[in-house]
Amino acid sequence: MILLVVWELLAHFLKKNGFSVISGDILNFAYCFQVARIAITDLQNFNRLALNTDIGKHLNSLPGCDGWLVRHYAVERKYFTLENARKIQACINTIWKWNEKNVSQILNIVY
Repeated sequence: MILLVVWELLAHFLKKNGFSVISGDILNFAYCFQVARIAITDLQNFNRLALNTDIGKHLNSLPGCDGWLVRHYAVERKYFTLENARKIQACINTIWKWNEKNVSQILNIVY
């Protein structure tokens, strides 16, 4: 985990400062982190959501829920606490719904 964080921070710093960065990982979750921090250069436009708050506050206010991330990364692998995994799962589910409604195309970048 520490190596992933260090690599991701270094790669993000280099990309931000104009360097070309090639990155990859066989762990899908780590790959998604790399895409989010390294590959995506423009912030997504979420104006069509018409939220009364910013996107981060909205996602942080979601109640946690169970799902694949909770099962695999909290229960089986103990990578996250149950509470954190449930919050992350709620964010993932919401972003999937937005993607299905063409509000955000973030998943098309990752997959």
